[in-house]
Amino acid sequence: MKNFQIFRYLKKWMPVVVLFFVVMTAAAYYFLSNQQSYVAAAIIRYNNEEAIQGLAPDGTKINVSEINSADIVTKAMKNLGISSADFSVEELCASITASPIVQADDEALKAALIEKGEEYTNEPTEFLVTCQMGSDV
Repeated sequence: MKNFQIFRYLKKWMPVVVLFFVVMTAAAYYFLSNQQSYVAAAIIRYNNEEAIQGLAPDGTKINVSEINSADIVTKAMKNLGISSADFSVEELCASITASPIVQADDEALKAALIEKGEEYTNEPTEFLVTCQMGSDV
């Protein structure tokens, strides 16, 4: 009976096995590096008395879309010492989102008032601002 010589087979197929693992490692690195993204988040809370009616401290209507305007983003980049050569203002503006944070009890109150036919006048005073950028930054 012939003895099974495993080392002879390993020696014969070793270049193929090594090549397979090198190719798979490179493919996994490329795939995972393109899937990575960076996220920064902040909560903005208006504490003034008029905020519940949707007014900013200066008396104007709260407009959270101003946060991702080109003027504000440019000022923020200048204050942080970031040049426009490093990041595109348009790209940063497009990656910023601001969404209201509505508490569960406020949502229930709103539904109850609407069901009664009354108007719900409270505006959100907390906003979640996020900036999500891809791995190419």
